[in-house]
Amino acid sequence: MAEDLLNKKIKELESELKKKNKEISNYLDRIEYLEDKIMEIEDNLSNNSNKNLDPLLKFKLEELNRKNREMKDNMGYLRLENVRFKREIEKLRKDTSKSSSIRIIAQDPLSNTEKISLTKDLIYIENEIKKPNMNREEVGKKLRNLMRYIRSR
Repeated sequence: MAEDLLNKKIKELESELKKKNKEISNYLDRIEYLEDKIMEIEDNLSNNSNKNLDPLLKFKLEELNRKNREMKDNMGYLRLENVRFKREIEKLRKDTSKSSSIRIIAQDPLSNTEKISLTKDLIYIENEIKKPNMNREEVGKKLRNLMRYIRSR
């Protein structure tokens, strides 16, 4: 069940990553277009012998430069987000692969005689501990044996 949730989360992140990659691609195309336009305008301006630049061209150039800078800034944020999504997907994949390798080993149920024997041993240990002059060595030995038996199951 948890694995299904992780797989669903991975798919969601992958789809979001695809969207971001598409968005990055669109921004790259727009940046390329704007850079071409800027170079074209700069070419026209440098070839223009008139030292007094047309205010409209100057304004357009500044506007295109500003848009280009905004697009590049957005690209930086998108790249960071892209890296973050990739790391998150990789982390979820690792978690999924780790969780799928866990196996639960079923134990045989205790027989009635074993249950009775364990209960008697526990009652004996409890009574010995309550005694003011208890034999620590005997109680400790009995408790260790009981714990070994339980662990071996």
